Amino acid sequence: MVEKVLHASGGVALYPDHALQWDALLHCADTAMYASKQAGRHQIRLYQVHAEAAFLARAEVAAQAVVGPKA
Repeated sequence: MVEKVLHASGGVALYPDHALQWDALLHCADTAMYASKQAGRHQIRLYQVHAEAAFLARAEVAAQAVVGPKA
């Protein structure tokens, strides 16, 4: 018998609290999902504005590591 285990992380964004348009709402949920994964995975997180700022800061550091600092 083969046993399979499923683990999931999720992000939640609420309309109209976090965004009014579908693309923006999906972006907020995606940001919350990455926050849940960074916090240890297997969690569900609600979107928070400060998580967005931290996500963007990490993305900037990662981009600089790949292409170098901005001129």
